[in-house]
Amino acid sequence: MIEPLILFIALLCGMLARAFKLPALIGYLAAGFVLHELAMESGPLIDQLADIGITLMLFTIGLKLVPKQLLAPQIWLTTLIHMGISILGIVALISLMTVLLGTIAIDQKGVWLVAFALSFSSTVFVIQVLQERGEAASTQAHIAVGILIVQDLVAVSFLAISAGKIPQWSAVLLLLIIPMRPAVLRLMQLAGYGELLTLLGLALALGAAAVSEWVGIKGDLGALFVGAVLAGHPKSKAMASNLVHLKDLFLIGFFLSIGLGGWPDIDMMMIAVLLGLTAACKPWLYFPLLTRLHASPRHAVLSASVLANHSEFGLIVVGLAVATGTLSPDWASAMSIALAI
Repeated sequence: MIEPLILFIALLCGMLARAFKLPALIGYLAAGFVLHELAMESGPLIDQLADIGITLMLFTIGLKLVPKQLLAPQIWLTTLIHMGISILGIVALISLMTVLLGTIAIDQKGVWLVAFALSFSSTVFVIQVLQERGEAASTQAHIAVGILIVQDLVAVSFLAISAGKIPQWSAVLLLLIIPMRPAVLRLMQLAGYGELLTLLGLALALGAAAVSEWVGIKGDLGALFVGAVLAGHPKSKAMASNLVHLKDLFLIGFFLSIGLGGWPDIDMMMIAVLLGLTAACKPWLYFPLLTRLHASPRHAVLSASVLANHSEFGLIVVGLAVATGTLSPDWASAMSIALAI
């Protein structure tokens, strides 16, 4: 009976966050800390929700891939240069703070990993802001979303490499989705635009993840690959839209699990606040890069402004590092506070 109570607290905190015009995911992170203070532990349901949420997130990223758009230097070059400069800046900041405080347990590898995790912007938050402004189909939205997708692809590549799995020869079976694409698209047409399309998307994502794990590939990467093969069709966009809220619902489990790890100590809290504030520096770097690569000043300002935040993908990267022992659990809590700021 404890898991329904956990979900109820998550709902309450999410509603409070929305009442203050904050993203609901901030409420879910807060709910995790509340649950920690109540000495409650997550059960298997929360962990399963978290796994499904991450799989669906990568599958929907694949569905939205538009190679022609991503190959534009304005998108991929801006993203990679921005990430590189951001990582160097954050490495310098964390290194300085560890010297000044002297009590932060982190090695050089961990410093670079945290900096890498903070170089992304939040897909969930940016899309929410663009939709609320009625700018989802605007030029600045296409630029911002393109940058986010390239960032997501970099993060997925990192997750795939860090999993350390060696694919089996049977991994070539995943390539069967390419000749099967017309048949799958036909099924998507028959499913219409309602719950059948959502159910089909869920089945494809989880099925791709299960087959990938079976052949020695990280399941999330398989879901991304299948989504990318199906991208470029109007029904793929409709399926991605249908899955957005379902994906966000399942990701609640992931955000709760971060907060359940507890609060960081005072020194880690100071670092978390500083790292959170670095998000405000992102637009100042995006603007010159975008204008240099022929975006109009107006579109560069509007695109850069919505990217001034940290990403839930950073939580996933740091969570993986904590699970493998590369970082201490305090860093997962610190990252969640930085994201909330």
